[in-house]
Amino acid sequence: MSDVRARLKNLGLRVTMSSADAEALRWFFGFERQNGYGESTLAACLERLELAGTRARPCERCGGEETSDPNAARGGSGFLENPASIDRSHGFSGLPPAADLICPTCSGRGWILTRSTTHAHGPITARPTHAVVRAVVREISVPDFRVVRWLATMTERLDTVGARSPLALDVLAIYYGPGGGTLGTLWALTDAGRAMLENNPFKLSPAELFANERALERRAPNPERARLFRQANDSAEDLLAIAAALWNETAEDEAPEPLRPAA
Repeated sequence: MSDVRARLKNLGLRVTMSSADAEALRWFFGFERQNGYGESTLAACLERLELAGTRARPCERCGGEETSDPNAARGGSGFLENPASIDRSHGFSGLPPAADLICPTCSGRGWILTRSTTHAHGPITARPTHAVVRAVVREISVPDFRVVRWLATMTERLDTVGARSPLALDVLAIYYGPGGGTLGTLWALTDAGRAMLENNPFKLSPAELFANERALERRAPNPERARLFRQANDSAEDLLAIAAALWNETAEDEAPEPLRPAA
């Protein structure tokens, strides 16, 4: 046992993390915390947008061209270049032929607007019908407020740790975060680890460089490299013990076990 851990124990501090706290920190620093929230309300917003929206296709009557690639489609001019193509049923009966006659099919837009076929429920108004409401309304999605309160408790405890030692907070975030769980992930925070990182001509990440160094040590043992490994590992263990002691100090007396969302 190192001198650091021995001094912490002599002060009556607990230098190990309980399994419940370790699980809670892994959940907090990992991606699983998103499970505390239900279905996103964005889906209902997008569905209503589609319901109120329209589709457009080129008007071929005034020169538009539709292609297999929607992005390459070309809209029409909006005018009838050939007056002979006028359909008298569109209300142009009796008008003299003119080269700038507005296309009656697209109303001069060059594009024909069509209602969404996916949700063709009729026009959207300020007061939609019951059928329209049923088509787009979803159950209101809100977070599990028990989880929110639990997250607040975890955040307050971590803020307390960070106020006393920012390095200890980094240790907890790295060790219990994605890709953590081993002392090797903390080597970059130690003096020995930083010494190894100084010889990094290819600008590798700490994890990649330490993995290469360990592989090299297995193939060609080197006393100096082995010494740095031992120092980095011992220092990482001391850092983890200090972080655990500070974390344990934030626990309230006889406080209930922190709520964790169900898996």
